[in-house]
Amino acid sequence: MPQTMSLRLDVPTTNSLRGISILIIVVFHVLLYFDISPVFNLPGSVAVAAFLFLSGYGINESWKKKGLSGYWRKKFRRVIVPYYLFLIILTAIQGTFRWRDFLLDITFVHSSFWFVEYLVRCYLVFWIARRFFPRHVSAVFIIFGLLSLNCFMQMEAEQSFSFFCGLLVSEHINKVGQADRKCYLRVSMICFAVGAFFYLFKALPVIHQFKGTLGYNYILLLIKLPLAVCLILLPSFFRSMSSWKAVRVCGKCSLELYLVHLPLIDLIHYSAEGLAVYVLLTVVLTVLFYQFDTKVMPYIIR
Repeated sequence: MPQTMSLRLDVPTTNSLRGISILIIVVFHVLLYFDISPVFNLPGSVAVAAFLFLSGYGINESWKKKGLSGYWRKKFRRVIVPYYLFLIILTAIQGTFRWRDFLLDITFVHSSFWFVEYLVRCYLVFWIARRFFPRHVSAVFIIFGLLSLNCFMQMEAEQSFSFFCGLLVSEHINKVGQADRKCYLRVSMICFAVGAFFYLFKALPVIHQFKGTLGYNYILLLIKLPLAVCLILLPSFFRSMSSWKAVRVCGKCSLELYLVHLPLIDLIHYSAEGLAVYVLLTVVLTVLFYQFDTKVMPYIIR
């Protein structure tokens, strides 16, 4: 009989994967600050794709259990209001308030943090699809994905189907959740081969000159999403990943960590001491922010 193993996407595992993803993103931004080789751009954007994949999966799993009951209340309490609070504090510290920019930011039309903006758009599309087009959810997300790929900026275009793929896995979890080891290896190898091929293809001078064009975004999509699938499948081979407590904690406070680490990055000052101060402040402020969001926010938004 074939050796089977379930697709590891339970809550502890998804938190661990989110933790790994957000830590990769943080490291990527630090390396970007030091202007290290562009080759390190790849893990950062792959981690973003994995995070969006997990968000799509998680939101659909939650919908299976609760439907749309309390949908926006939860999103406001856990994502939108904390983002507004952080934005107000950051704007006050920076002293660069402009009404137009602020309104564009809080309406997620043009946010200071593109990832939060795109994630909230995905939440909105999911709600619209489930509320008004319950029989055509996939079609709605395909349209949204094509719009993202063809009309949005590069960072959003290359992630245009990551959230949707996570949703699809949730929809068909009974079919894809059980497989023999050879199947998982085969999928991982195919995804890695596709991502690696298009990464090398992109690096060709004749192709690289088209950077910033629509066709180039299609190539980026075929790099980031397949490699993200490889990352998502890792816990199915290394079951101990779900028991990494520190990584799970990072996954739980991933929003806070994402928001906090970016404005502080200039504290590094290209020195080891600055890097140590940056890491310490990022950890302390992330913990405080997370405690506020989970302990105080529920009393503000019930």
